Amino acid sequence: MTTIQQAIQTLSSAERTDTPEFAAASYVEVRRNAHEVILGGNREGLLWLALHCLKLAEQQRGSHLHLDTTGTDVCECPLVIRHWTRDKN
Repeated sequence: MTTIQQAIQTLSSAERTDTPEFAAASYVEVRRNAHEVILGGNREGLLWLALHCLKLAEQQRGSHLHLDTTGTDVCECPLVIRHWTRDKN
């Protein structure tokens, strides 16, 4: 079975996510309507999100990623993605 670290390495190298061209091509948006928050993006943007979520899964509980006006192309409301576990009763 592939580990998270192997998945991160495979996706990063396959898509060359560390290149300026990849960063320039990425599009990520957080939109809100009357019923839901929509997190979207183009191919590069979704890969960027997937890689950040994989990396977040390897970090400590409470680690998080802010998606706001500095990290997205469109941000109608800030969004936080965090590594968390279910609280025990």
